[in-house]
Amino acid sequence: MNIYLIENEGTDKNCYHSVVVVAKDKREAKSIHPNTFVKNWDGKANGQWGSKKDAIVTLIGKAENNLDAGVFLASYNVGY
Repeated sequence: MNIYLIENEGTDKNCYHSVVVVAKDKREAKSIHPNTFVKNWDGKANGQWGSKKDAIVTLIGKAENNLDAGVFLASYNVGY
């Protein structure tokens, strides 16, 4: 398993800006939505997170093999 930083330049206020995820590869990392309550995400921008195609994925490390894929840390940009 790997650790990826995913940034989405298409985001603004009141949405997620970046997320650190555990995934087996970049493709799986891009499919993880930062809001863990969002299930079956279609990969399109939804007001909280940009689209998969706009995501910038950077490998930042290796994870223990016993960890499940998913969100490790998410950054939410609150706008007033």
